[in-house]
Amino acid sequence: MRTISGRKLLRSIRHVAHHDQRDSRILLDRNIDLDQVEALHQAISQEDTDQVTDLHVWQINPGQTAAVVRIDATTPESPAHYKKRLQHIAALDHITVEVNHRPSGSREACV
Repeated sequence: MRTISGRKLLRSIRHVAHHDQRDSRILLDRNIDLDQVEALHQAISQEDTDQVTDLHVWQINPGQTAAVVRIDATTPESPAHYKKRLQHIAALDHITVEVNHRPSGSREACV
């Protein structure tokens, strides 16, 4: 499985946030705290079988954030299972989770 270090993730997010986003599968509001996005990604990717393949994060009000996350997993769990992993992120108020089965050996990832 391919893992992503926190620094590599932040570099990728900063690149996407500052460059053309048309070909990216990460969509960020320019007011989003990158540490919060890293925490979200880390919380979802706790298992080697779970990969974030699409991530949209935006501010809906000051101090309130919404996220849409697509997860491809070789052993998928319910969306509620993944939402529970995100409960510790205080500013994350609205979460939509899509979970898809990914056959073993497939390696598509968000960043």
